[in-house]
Amino acid sequence: MNKLIKLFFQHFKYKTHHKGQAALIATILVFAVGTVIISSVVSITISRLRSVTDLKSSVQSYYTAESGLEDSLLRIVNSDYSYQPNVTITGGSGSADIIVGQAGNNITITSTGNYDNLVRKMRVTLATDAAGASFNYGIQVGAGGLTMKDNTIVYGNVYSNGSVIGQNHATVMGDVFVATGLPSLTDSEYTFSNADHLLANTGSNKAAAQSFRPMATGAVTQVSVYIAKVETPNDNLNVRVVSDNGNKPSGTTLTMASIPREVVGATASWIDIGFSDTPILTAGTRYWLVVDSGTSHPNRYWKWRKDSTNAYPNETAKYASGCCSGSTNWSNLNADLSFKVWIGGAPTKIEGMTIGDATIGSGRANLFVDSEIHGSPCPNANCIVDSPTPSQMPISDGLIQDWRDQAIAGGDCGPPICNENGDLIVSGHDNIVTIGPKRITGDLIIKDYGELVITGTLLVVGKIDLNNHCSIRLDEGYGSDSGVLMSDYWINVANNCAFAGSGEVGSYPLVLSTHDDSANEAITIDNHSEGVIYYASNGTIVFKNNSSANSAVGYKVSLINNAILTYDEGLLDMRFTAGPSGGFIIESWQEIE
Repeated sequence: MNKLIKLFFQHFKYKTHHKGQAALIATILVFAVGTVIISSVVSITISRLRSVTDLKSSVQSYYTAESGLEDSLLRIVNSDYSYQPNVTITGGSGSADIIVGQAGNNITITSTGNYDNLVRKMRVTLATDAAGASFNYGIQVGAGGLTMKDNTIVYGNVYSNGSVIGQNHATVMGDVFVATGLPSLTDSEYTFSNADHLLANTGSNKAAAQSFRPMATGAVTQVSVYIAKVETPNDNLNVRVVSDNGNKPSGTTLTMASIPREVVGATASWIDIGFSDTPILTAGTRYWLVVDSGTSHPNRYWKWRKDSTNAYPNETAKYASGCCSGSTNWSNLNADLSFKVWIGGAPTKIEGMTIGDATIGSGRANLFVDSEIHGSPCPNANCIVDSPTPSQMPISDGLIQDWRDQAIAGGDCGPPICNENGDLIVSGHDNIVTIGPKRITGDLIIKDYGELVITGTLLVVGKIDLNNHCSIRLDEGYGSDSGVLMSDYWINVANNCAFAGSGEVGSYPLVLSTHDDSANEAITIDNHSEGVIYYASNGTIVFKNNSSANSAVGYKVSLINNAILTYDEGLLDMRFTAGPSGGFIIESWQEIE
């Protein structure tokens, strides 16, 4: 018995000892599994919290990039603001690096947003509204007229608002039109303005009229209106001189012409309109200058500058839904619209010229002196005594200002492209500079085989000097559009400098001087330069010594010593980028890698 009891207690101690070990092991296992589970839950939670945080930062980065795009878009589209081509903007903990690039008619804005080191990148591509211009003649000249001498020739037509004079084998292989000259002073005008009258932005406002009374009796030769456009209106503008009917425009249009929408800029400027019919106006009698559009649009319309104080003595302006019938209901504008009227003219002539050959050529002018036209001396059936209408220039001052604004918006050229004086000098073989839109505050000098590639409008504050086998061409991004190189001073082109468009049909470089000095040369082209249009509406253009071009427009033009100008029919319908003051089309808006 005692042995049995002893064995029982020994067995009980053994079992109890091993059960404690099992419990301990079980406890450790449960703790380990719990720890793993808890760690997993914590890890997943932390991961999810990090993902949420990253997602929030990524979203913030996206919106920061968007904000950068929208800031640049506002500054580009609204000319009241300025923008830089490369800039960083910040907001809170985020920043956006913005790069604005342009090639021809396209502007690209890239905005890289960064929030807590997470990056998102956005890009917008804009197509700028393009302004058109038609160069209808080989040479178009203002009141300064055209002179040609010493074996010079124009292949194409000539239109001049001043006399055309030739000496020693001066030939035009085409037609020559010489308009009756304008008087040096206007007959009637009112030029003060302090506001805009919106024209054709609603159906009830498609016509506007300003009354005036001529000081002298005579033929109305030309009128001018001070206008601008918003985007590109649907129609051209009609300009009429209308008689009075009870202190409002009558239904009788005395003469009418049109303003092509392409020549008007987003910046207001004087637009000249000549009339083919020149009715006699009577001094002291009230007439109306009426401008009207066939359609209206809330976003594409016209702005005629006005004086809201209505201070023009005894005259006023009105508006209506259309023009011009006797039943038109005209409303008072309580303002005066800016205008000019010329009455009468000055005699002009064609002298000393050979025009055409036995098969082509004609001339129209007030007078012909010592000239041969269509193979025979004047007078003959092709020497037509006439008074052609003074022709408006194909590019208005408003469009030129739009281009200036475009270049200025691109920023000033500085080192390393331009030197510390603001000059851009490109010289030597294989020296190629690509630039634009940009303002060059000094001079532009390209010489000795240097090459300039233009990616946007260039404005040179100083002179442009192009010499000795230099090359100027438009970037291929222009496509079929044309580009502008302009100077506020004189331009000299000499010794085999060549110009080229983008490579597509219809693309040309326009070299333009705004130098306002009709007595001196604004542009000089000497010794074999070609492939370009030259423009100086307020200055003189001189071609000499075997130089050439596709077209020239100037206040005065002279051809000397074997200079040749060959007109290209592609100039009939040209498109230039309008710049920040014009309209824009968003071609794409997307996130990129």
